[in-house]
Amino acid sequence: MSPDLEPIPLRPDRDATRRAGLAIFTRAATAHVLAAERRDSPKQNPIEVAARMWPKDTKVGLVVKAAVDPTSTSDAPALTQTLTEYVIAALAAVSAGSILLDKTLQLKFNRYETISVPSFIADAGLVGFVRERAPIPVRMLLASSLKLEPNKFATLTILSNEVCNASAGNAQKMVGDALVQSVGLALDVALFDSNPAIADERPAGLRNGVAASTASAASDPTAAMIADIKTLTRVVAAVSRTEPIVLLAEPARARTMPLDAIGLALNSSFVILPTNGIAADDLIAVAPPAIVSATGTTPQISESTESLIHMDDMPTNISTDGTPPLVAATSQSLFQTDMLGLRVRWPVTWAKRDPRAVAWLTTTAW
Repeated sequence: MSPDLEPIPLRPDRDATRRAGLAIFTRAATAHVLAAERRDSPKQNPIEVAARMWPKDTKVGLVVKAAVDPTSTSDAPALTQTLTEYVIAALAAVSAGSILLDKTLQLKFNRYETISVPSFIADAGLVGFVRERAPIPVRMLLASSLKLEPNKFATLTILSNEVCNASAGNAQKMVGDALVQSVGLALDVALFDSNPAIADERPAGLRNGVAASTASAASDPTAAMIADIKTLTRVVAAVSRTEPIVLLAEPARARTMPLDAIGLALNSSFVILPTNGIAADDLIAVAPPAIVSATGTTPQISESTESLIHMDDMPTNISTDGTPPLVAATSQSLFQTDMLGLRVRWPVTWAKRDPRAVAWLTTTAW
């Protein structure tokens, strides 16, 4: 075949990969749920449930197995890489934050407790021409100023026995919906907030230490929107390289932005992501190359039907010594109420490599 007539290679469908990843992730969680709720026979382990329900889906078996009995990176590096790719694809299907992290400089903790990351340097003066036989200047290209630690991102959701005993197809959909509502939203809220880092608990939100830019006062909504986008772009463009700048907005605003600015401001230079993790009037711009993220190998999924749980979004210990002793209220017995707790745990963290990585503003003009 003539080189001029060679077919164009197929490009991977990122949306299809995310859908496949989400299916694998939710099937793994469903296998844990159904294994815990088997009442008509001895309890099975999640691997057996996954093999029976989805015999042709070999990847879900790997994820379930990894969650139950993790394989070390030294034993199976190829398996670890495969699982990590599917986990990222799965989470990318449920939140804007996971899509954004997928575009950043991605590192892996593996067995390291801390990762030293060089700061983002964009200075053309660091490289230049040198005359023949002249000594080459020595310059510091990588200034290590960040240390990433594996913070634990986790969530716990409660499912009723009626949900768990639904048919296989319905159970997977309902478990998947629970993951969408909890994992995706929790990640977005933490990633896009302005809270400072807390040692051994969480990384700083991307807006931490970033003052809000001034919104446009234009009376025309479209003109105001374009002006606001330009304002944020001027901040992050210097560290975005040639990659699209990510714009984050509340879902209704994000979906109407392209309609309001066709042919004016939004083009291939931007990616618009909707999220419920920010306020309705906020607009955030992020330069992905100036963000670094690191994750563990796979999320750990576990279930329980007998635990006592403090039913609060800011839980404390069930009891604390004292006079009198303190008891967490309201606490609920999963065994007594015929409920199942599904826990997802995933080491993940992030950091800004440059203060110009993020810009944001608040506006009601459009």
